[in-house]
Amino acid sequence: MKTLAKMAQKIGVFFLFAGLCASLVSCDELKYDAALYDNGAKYLKESFMEENPMTLTWEEQSSGVYIGHTHHPLFLIKDHELFETAFKEDSGFKMDFSKRMVVVWSPGDIYHEQLYFKSISVKARELRIELENHHLHFPGTGDASAYYQRWVVITLKTLDVDTVWAHYDAR
Repeated sequence: MKTLAKMAQKIGVFFLFAGLCASLVSCDELKYDAALYDNGAKYLKESFMEENPMTLTWEEQSSGVYIGHTHHPLFLIKDHELFETAFKEDSGFKMDFSKRMVVVWSPGDIYHEQLYFKSISVKARELRIELENHHLHFPGTGDASAYYQRWVVITLKTLDVDTVWAHYDAR
């Protein structure tokens, strides 16, 4: 009877740990040693951001309504040359590209809440990143803004990837 109780206790501790891992920090974040810097614009050069604007379709520009066809700048940075083109000298990022790499992305948004990792994976030499916000929608609260160009910076361990795909679930 005692061994059954001990086994049940160990199983309970395992599920408690697994639940904490899932709720507090994405296991993907741990696996890829990923860090998300939500206010990426403060680290990037103005010239870089100006040279890489979101481009709206003609319908979006004329109507002022975002319909999902916008081009969002997305960069996989694995060397100092591109890094120095994008980042301010005083950004605080000291990158060793033999160990770390950077993704710079501009997912347009209408919300200003902090973004979080939804998932990170690698499939066929493609890094796949999904972000989400923890926005609570309350009808009529006026918590959205006009569509704007948001910048995020993601650092993670160097991976054997050639491309990056990114998605933002604005919920």
